[in-house]
Amino acid sequence: PGATVTRTLLITSGSYISSGSYTFTETSLNTAEQGYSASASAIYEVKLPDTTSPTVTIISPLDDSTLLKKGTVAISAKASDESGINRINMYVDNTLLKTCLNMTACQYKWNVNRVSSGTHTIMVQAIDKAPTPNTGSASISVRKQ
Repeated sequence: PGATVTRTLLITSGSYISSGSYTFTETSLNTAEQGYSASASAIYEVKLPDTTSPTVTIISPLDDSTLLKKGTVAISAKASDESGINRINMYVDNTLLKTCLNMTACQYKWNVNRVSSGTHTIMVQAIDKAPTPNTGSASISVRKQ
């Protein structure tokens, strides 16, 4: 009783391990003093790298919709990823319109007064917060007459 012992544990996990917390317990019995035992626990946290691209959804406008001749159109999108969202970029015809930082939703009011007739592509790209960032995107087409 009253003694302190320090031990170093080397824990190696196989490639089959999944993310999560694992508890390890060590129990020592003192054979010289009958009935004395001690135990200690440690938590081993496993975090696997995020290799999944963010999921991106364009909420509005709807794919294949027709734009108003004048006014503004709300471009709205959301993104999700297990490591969080670093940024969302909104493009029309490969021109960056807006960047939203550290948000899972982004919105832009697109003035269509000077937009030419024809088909236009709206693309939303999301980049996650993983140490090696992953990128996900979604695209839709809209028409102006």
